[in-house]
This record gives sequence, C-alpha cells and structure tokens, in this order.
Amino acid sequence: MNRLIVSLFLLFSVAFPFKSTQKIVKKIQNSFESASTIQIEFEQIFYWSTSETLDTLSGSFFLNPEKKYRIITPDQEILFDGENVWTYNKVNQQIIVDKQYENENFNLKILWNDWNEYFDVNKHPDSRENVIALKMVPKSEDTLVRDVKVFADQNTWRVFSLVQKDLNGNVTTIYIRSCEEIQVEKDYFNLIFSESAEIIDLR
Repeated sequence: MNRLIVSLFLLFSVAFPFKSTQKIVKKIQNSFESASTIQIEFEQIFYWSTSETLDTLSGSFFLNPEKKYRIITPDQEILFDGENVWTYNKVNQQIIVDKQYENENFNLKILWNDWNEYFDVNKHPDSRENVIALKMVPKSEDTLVRDVKVFADQNTWRVFSLVQKDLNGNVTTIYIRSCEEIQVEKDYFNLIFSESAEIIDLR
C-alpha cells in the first residue's frame, strides 16, 4: 500500500507541473491572438561572445490574423507574405527572397509558433513580483539555439522580454516596449519596391 501511495505521489508530482506549464503557455499565446493586426515596438540587443560587444536595434513588428508579418528597422524591412520571406536592404537597394525556415533569425514571430512542437517548455525561477518565466529548450538537435527564456506579466499574460542563447555563447535579448491592435490596408503585407532594386532569389 505504501509503495502505491509513493508511486502515485511521484506520478502526480511530475504530471501537475507539466499541466500547469501548458496552461501558462496557452494563456501567454492567447494574449496575442487578435482579429486585427498587432503592432509591437521593440528593442533588440545582440551580445557577441567572441568580441564581447553589444549591438542594439530598434524597430516595429506587425502581425496579421493570417500570421503574415512585417519587420521595419532603420536599415531594412523583412516581410513574410504567407509563403516567402522578403528581406529588403534599404542601404544597397537589395532584396533577398527565400522560403521561411523554422531556424531563421530569432524574432518576435516565435510568440506565435507552436512552442510545444519545437521546444520542451518548463517554468524558470524568477524572483520578481508578478513575473512568469519560462525556459524553452529546442527538441531538435539541428539548431544552434541552446535555449530561449520568455518573461511575461502575470496580470496580463503579455510577454515583455525574450532572451535567446546559442551554442556559441551569443545572446539575443528582445524587449517589447509597446503592443497594440491597429488597422492596416490589405496590401500592407505585400512588399512594394522600386524597379531598380536588385533581387536575389534563393528559393
């Protein structure tokens, strides 16, 4: 009988945290669901371990209900039209067209990915009040990502920062400065460029 009680205790002590974590993931991801376009103002900081230097980038991220997105920064625009990723370099007037890959550069679209499909997700300790922290470790070995930490406000379930570490020791941190629903024209997620722009098609 005692062995049965111990076995049941061990079973539920493992199952309940998992269930609790899945509820948290669902609440966080539901907080970004919208019938209109979401606009996020962000700051992204890159730490390069080899040179021990920092690069900072600020920009805007737009996502519509069809999961098409547009990222605008001072030097470039990145647009996903539902099928391909268009990267427009404003400095040299060059456009690179490629398919979307799950291991592409880290950006805010990770918030809408199926975390449970690509990551093992667990709670991560954080001493701050009303802060929920999760640590996500990739299930695939075919990636340079070591882990991603997600930090959310427990009152709103909105993410306010993400931290990705890779196997080379580089760290990418994204701070979400604001998040709101907006209305845009239907063609906003179609890239419009001049005829003089050079197009490099990698598809």
